[in-house]
Amino acid sequence: MMDFKETRAYIESNIRFRPYSLSIQFFETPEEMLKDVPKIRIWPDLLSFCQYVGIARTAGWTIGVTAKNLSMPDCMFTLGLAPLPEEGYMDGETYEGVWCRTRPEAVKYTQSRPRIPFGKHTAIAISPIASGRLSNPQITLFYGTPAQMNLLLNAAQWESYERFKFYFCGEGSCGDSLAECYINRKIFLTIPCFGERR
Repeated sequence: MMDFKETRAYIESNIRFRPYSLSIQFFETPEEMLKDVPKIRIWPDLLSFCQYVGIARTAGWTIGVTAKNLSMPDCMFTLGLAPLPEEGYMDGETYEGVWCRTRPEAVKYTQSRPRIPFGKHTAIAISPIASGRLSNPQITLFYGTPAQMNLLLNAAQWESYERFKFYFCGEGSCGDSLAECYINRKIFLTIPCFGERR
């Protein structure tokens, strides 16, 4: 059985993903993350999580994220960095007229989004796999063309075949990919959302 570095080298040499493929690692505390991850950057401005992912995958930087670094409450809730508020969020008020036309549709949107349970970690590191800076990544994130993703998914079906199911909540690819992977320990494919495209 190949180890993580061998697997990464094999995948990248055969499928040739560009730009960087990423590792994601969760930490109990920011202090643990800063101690464990070399050359990690803490961004001075507030951004959405998908914007941090976009920077890491295009610039090749290793970035540390906590709730204090995020501009979007959705990112905090989805990634388990903050508890869901008791009022004003799950009732659809936040997204009525934004991503959904009516309040009932906005309620469906907020209730359908997967979320990592709050309280398991307080910091997340994002880093190119090739850098080897994350000692115990829980998630690997690949970006590719339809042909590249098809090859990667075909490889995942080579043994223990199953028909993969994917989700698209509309806006919130961190939920459709990262949270789903974290919760279910399975491969998920999604379309990057507005923050990352931006």
